[in-house]
Amino acid sequence: PVAVWFTYDPQARQVIRNRFAAELMGLSTESRRSFGTPDLVIDTLAYKDGQTISREDRPLSRAMRGEETDSEEFAYTLPSGVQRYLLSSARPVRDAAGSVIGAVQISLDISERKRSEEQRQLLINELNHRVKNTLAVVQAIASQTMRSATSLALAKEALSARLVSLAEAHDILTRENWSGADLSTLIAASIDPHASLDRFDLTGEPVWLPSNVALSFALAIHELTTNAIKYGALSNPTGSVSISWRLEYVDGGRILVLEWCEEGGPPVVPGKHGFGTQLLQRVFDSERTGGVELVYDRSGLRCIFKVGLDRSK
Repeated sequence: PVAVWFTYDPQARQVIRNRFAAELMGLSTESRRSFGTPDLVIDTLAYKDGQTISREDRPLSRAMRGEETDSEEFAYTLPSGVQRYLLSSARPVRDAAGSVIGAVQISLDISERKRSEEQRQLLINELNHRVKNTLAVVQAIASQTMRSATSLALAKEALSARLVSLAEAHDILTRENWSGADLSTLIAASIDPHASLDRFDLTGEPVWLPSNVALSFALAIHELTTNAIKYGALSNPTGSVSISWRLEYVDGGRILVLEWCEEGGPPVVPGKHGFGTQLLQRVFDSERTGGVELVYDRSGLRCIFKVGLDRSK
């Protein structure tokens, strides 16, 4: 369908519309008035390339001045607030002597196409953002792994395990269309490949994590779990780990406080094994999500995360 406007008004204020033009402008098409009866134009806002276009600079008005326009894109905001995208062309109507006596404009409704293009661009921008974030995390993982490893074989093993953990978090986010992840589900998925969930006590209210925060937590839980297996509470048959979390509200924003507590393992010696302390801090710093604190209690390691959930990505 093509929307058509005619005018014989030098100011292009009085127009004759076809039915589709009336529908596009949100006007009733139930009127019994015969075709050819002029109506006053409705008060719309028009934009081209992000700039406001006055009534005098729109295609029909320009055609009344003798100009010809071809396939120009305009965004129109109707009085109802609805936005339309039109691809418009206009021509002057001349008498036998060549004088301009009127003008005609035809327009195609390209609203769906433009919205699809905008959505595609948003997705591309979001993908670029996520790829950059993921590469920053991978860079932090690789750098810290190589720095702390005592051999290439150990570095390869540790790096592979950390990247697998990152991939598992990506799988969870993909299932949720990258809208985020449930904290409890993410924790369980990060622990399950390495240790029995029977050794863990998970306590906390339902919390939905933004995608970038979810990736950081997946790496953190993986790091703490593998460390507990090697040196901490999971290195013997009797130790256990409790993970609890809560939301705090500060200045209108939400702060997630998550605490990892180990019990029943060998006595903890600060810094003896390192257990990815710098990695945890670097990953969270790279996302600017908050902070992490490690407490070396003799009874077992405590790791406390404080993460803002309402910041922009």
